[in-house]
Amino acid sequence: KKEEAMLQEMAEMAESTTVESAGIDEVSFKAQFTFVQEGRSSKQDFERITESARKIMGEGHPLIQILRRGIGVHHSGLQNKYRMAVEMLFRCGFLRIVIATETLAFGINMPCRSVIFAGDNVALNSIQYQQMSGRAGRRGLDVLGHVIFFDVPRHKMHRLMVAPVPKLRGHFLHSSTFLLRLLALDNLVSSQRGATPLVVSRVRNAVSRALSQSLFDAEFSNARLVRSVQGKYILDSFVRRGLVDCEGLPKGLMSLANHLHSTEPSNLALVALLQGGALHQICRKPDGEGWDFSKQPAVWRGGLNDWDAVARDLLVVLSHLFCRERLHSSLT
Repeated sequence: KKEEAMLQEMAEMAESTTVESAGIDEVSFKAQFTFVQEGRSSKQDFERITESARKIMGEGHPLIQILRRGIGVHHSGLQNKYRMAVEMLFRCGFLRIVIATETLAFGINMPCRSVIFAGDNVALNSIQYQQMSGRAGRRGLDVLGHVIFFDVPRHKMHRLMVAPVPKLRGHFLHSSTFLLRLLALDNLVSSQRGATPLVVSRVRNAVSRALSQSLFDAEFSNARLVRSVQGKYILDSFVRRGLVDCEGLPKGLMSLANHLHSTEPSNLALVALLQGGALHQICRKPDGEGWDFSKQPAVWRGGLNDWDAVARDLLVVLSHLFCRERLHSSLT
């Protein structure tokens, strides 16, 4: 009977969620299934704050539904409109629980009463701890805040609380993909309709200042000279690879390398394999079977089993470039 009663309550709750989900200030949710306190926010405020997020994600999305129950999620993989809605609802007191990563650690005003570190992680260091734990204790509202460790080793807890904040050191990322993206940005600004020479000049000056006035240059006297020589070598390699022309304009597979910028240097390795024809050789069989690239779009000549073998060969090559995970010796 208890199970039947619980199922009935859950069915009523689901029905109220789908039919009258917008009526958050009405008694549409049972008290034991929501963290929202009465009077915290009106129906109109909630609809206004979450309007953009609901248009992008849909009314029935689980992340939208849990917002109505006072729970939010915040991490870099979510839509920006949804993260903004979570921040606003949390500040106004509508959300009581926010499950977040380090995205809330810097630059966002979201004070709370308690902060829980749920589990250990290699990225949890002293500066991350101080930034996250500093959210606990709302000025003018709470006398003190609570920091709770859950499943974190005791020695790690002690080290986080007593360790000094690490000194900031310049680590200017002067990589090949970074310069490639700067060239793409310059070309994008220059090719925009209505872009005046003044606008293009201001963008280029801003990029030049960012390159010449970094913290890395302030710490090392010869950093600018080294970076200049390195940049010339990288640009020369782009021209030889056919990614840019002699004037720095994009060509060839530059867009693909930029799109996969987060996977550097695997993005450049993939471009080299495509330009060298290695992947084309995998897709081509000695007996004439394979992809016929002379036709647009390309046509596969061969049986399904042959295509499965080619797909496996491509998967082996790409798995060496992307999404690589180090396995423990016990699993190898």
